[in-house]
Amino acid sequence: MLIAFCGIDGTGKSSHHENITEWLMEQTPKVESFNPIKDNEVYFQSFLEITRDYKEKYKRPIEDSVEGILLGFELFRKNREVEEMLKNGSIVVVDRWVYSHYAYSYARQAENELLFLMLEKCRKPDLVFLLDVSVDIALERIDKRGARSLNEDQNILQKAREKYLMMAQENDFIIIDSTNSFEDNQKIIKECILKKIIG
Repeated sequence: MLIAFCGIDGTGKSSHHENITEWLMEQTPKVESFNPIKDNEVYFQSFLEITRDYKEKYKRPIEDSVEGILLGFELFRKNREVEEMLKNGSIVVVDRWVYSHYAYSYARQAENELLFLMLEKCRKPDLVFLLDVSVDIALERIDKRGARSLNEDQNILQKAREKYLMMAQENDFIIIDSTNSFEDNQKIIKECILKKIIG
């Protein structure tokens, strides 16, 4: 089973991902926590290096559509790892997945056919939890923890949230209201997972 947590930045998806992974590990040893694009991995560091060098050489940032393809390719590559975990009978819990790339490429007006082709080849989750909150609340939370990242912009977050909610209707995501308490939302998520496992 592949379980994905998604949502705009500041919704608490990473915290839910961590807690649910720990809870599942108490139920069964065959659980894998997965984050497809980590800041400290070689691919992402190489991505930062080449985009930085591009900007220095050409005096302009690399196009958003090209960035999307570079990151989308890493997700496509990591999909093989996920498929192998699933083949071995593990429950895989992933922090962000293909839907995050769809949402942010839409928000940054960087959608293109090559990116879509790579994302379409990735395994679709069995359960998707969309952590949702207004952009104003999300930005309040982001500002409390420090400086904003490239995607943590009012307009980008608004468009990404819009796309997430559209995809939620099309794909039966389970929408979790992040203004509720963390404990209440954990209870809802656990009940949904148990229902899916038991059938």
